[in-house]
Amino acid sequence: MDHTLKNMRHAEACKAQKESLETRIASQAQISLLRKNGYTDGQLVEYNDKLNRYRQELHDLKQPMP
Repeated sequence: MDHTLKNMRHAEACKAQKESLETRIASQAQISLLRKNGYTDGQLVEYNDKLNRYRQELHDLKQPMP
């Protein structure tokens, strides 16, 4: 039973982390808006780096075993 509880907690933690990363990735719309408003790619490097890091974290996130 203790093992099941650990699995449930791990699954919940993974789900929360996944949702957080997906929300951060949604900030791509913000980057597009900044670009539309005249920001150059040079000014958006930091935003793009963060976005790429979040995407990689989401890709690397281990899914809990069912």
